[in-house]
Amino acid sequence: TKIDSAIRIIKKLYAGNGDNATIVQVMAQLYKQVLREPDMSLKVLETYVKNNLSSPISNMLADEYFERNEGAKGVAVLKNIIAASPFDPDSYTPLSRHFYTKQQYDSCIYYLKEVAAISPYNHVTQSDIANCYLQKNDYGNALAYYKK
Repeated sequence: TKIDSAIRIIKKLYAGNGDNATIVQVMAQLYKQVLREPDMSLKVLETYVKNNLSSPISNMLADEYFERNEGAKGVAVLKNIIAASPFDPDSYTPLSRHFYTKQQYDSCIYYLKEVAAISPYNHVTQSDIANCYLQKNDYGNALAYYKK
């Protein structure tokens, strides 16, 4: 069938271009969503991240770990993104978002303050910090950050 042909083509592309981020993303999605082989999808992502730096693929890998309730591994992957680009405010976003969704507001605030130190005039970051304090019922700090 046409689907089987497409799968063979994608696998052949991946075999020859396992270091191409786009092909790796396609291959991981193919294993996860089409072939229903999540362990192979995870292996594709892990292999790529071990040898290459790519925030989108690292984020995919972290998401896979979080879906499998392997939070420590997911957090480690996201911390590696930060370590690779410590002065890029965007590198902190996935980790702070993870902590926010897990209602771990102190950890979220910590990383958001790191972003604020890098980019002090970013009003979105200040609002995000305020929102975390608001979730913790710390209205004094929330108001202080909303005013920034």
